[in-house]
Amino acid sequence: AAYNKRGLVRLRKGELDEAISDFGWSLKIAPRNPEAWMNAGVAHEKRGDFDAALKNLTQAIALNPQYTMAFHNRGVIYMGKKNLAQARADFDRTLALDPKYVNAYINRSSVRLDLKDTVGSLADCNQAIKLDKRRAMPWNNRGLIYYHQGNLDAALADFAQALERAPNAAATYANRSAVYLVKGQLDAALADATKSVELNPQAAQGWSNRSVILHYQGNLTAALADCDRALELDTNHCATWFNRGNIRSELGKKKEALADFDKALALNPTLVGAYNNRGNLYFELQDFTAAMADYDKAIALDASFKSSWLNRGLAKMMIWKDDAAQADFAKYRELDKDAEKQLVSLVAEVKKQRGMEKMLTEVRK
Repeated sequence: AAYNKRGLVRLRKGELDEAISDFGWSLKIAPRNPEAWMNAGVAHEKRGDFDAALKNLTQAIALNPQYTMAFHNRGVIYMGKKNLAQARADFDRTLALDPKYVNAYINRSSVRLDLKDTVGSLADCNQAIKLDKRRAMPWNNRGLIYYHQGNLDAALADFAQALERAPNAAATYANRSAVYLVKGQLDAALADATKSVELNPQAAQGWSNRSVILHYQGNLTAALADCDRALELDTNHCATWFNRGNIRSELGKKKEALADFDKALALNPTLVGAYNNRGNLYFELQDFTAAMADYDKAIALDASFKSSWLNRGLAKMMIWKDDAAQADFAKYRELDKDAEKQLVSLVAEVKKQRGMEKMLTEVRK
């Protein structure tokens, strides 16, 4: 017991190696003490040794299947490891044991949002707020849900509540910047994204969000630098690979842009915009077969994505498949009632371009 108590003191002071040593001695004396196993798991988690943390917490649960905190803490680690199903199961078990465990509602709301269960996530946020209005995180999480639902004013209201409670929460500033961007309030969006990276320069999301805002403002050099910084921090940040592909494409760096879209699609093979935009690059490189393959994938994933119908039709025209192109243009007109003027202009441009290509081919002969 003495080693366990001293380990807790050291854990609170951040003396992780010493705390782990104390918990180890405690377990040599009393190997069936679930509290010492749980505390050792927390210490390993704080040190970043998640596998050891899971092993310790699982042992604590085996010794005490009613150990609410151990289930919750294990769920947090599974959440960090992106094992969302197991995290959800542990938070479910936590709340079955203690229906007033606020942090479990907060964390389960995050997991449910990642699992696209917005209804369940919203219910968890509401319950967390009902139990304890002082916590910032459920307001932040609910704001994210409202953002994904397109309820932007409600999202802003919840982010304001979150920042009242945690004025230095970098993630909330990053989240609010995304709302301001969608509302077209670029100055407010940029201010929030900048505040986010100032508060936590080690978080990729703030840099990624700011890169999008700078891109919208036409500051491509600064936007590219922010993408680079975000990817230094998190090489699996799919949105940033996509953003950088768009920026590099505009800068004329086509091969680099293709590589960025490839990486984005490796991380998320259902990213419709990346297929469409990569198809556009192949079109510019006159690889119309590859372009049409990407437009095919975009349409298969989302038949309402009108740009891919237009672009695929133009690609078909470039290889003289005009009848097939007309079917794509008809679908484009169906999805965009105001498309005709733009369509006439683009078709004329493609006819001109392919005429020049044909002439050059004849000259080369």
